[in-house]
Amino acid sequence: MSHHLFNVRQGAWLALGTMANVDLLKQLNQQRDASQLVIFVDADYRALDKSLITLGVKGTVQDLEALRNWYKTIADKAVKERE
Repeated sequence: MSHHLFNVRQGAWLALGTMANVDLLKQLNQQRDASQLVIFVDADYRALDKSLITLGVKGTVQDLEALRNWYKTIADKAVKERE
């Protein structure tokens, strides 16, 4: 997702968004937090967004519970300010 062409990054985040599961979300979040490359951070954020939408539509009760458990561990200031 750090390719210099926007369309390539867009294809990556759209594809990742359709393969949503909580473990993938955790991995994407860790990579976004660790990256200093703005185009990667943007694409990763978009992949997270699409993945959450996919889980909202196709997710199971187990997915929802895993999201709730993960949410409790997120230290991101922007996330915590929404509580």
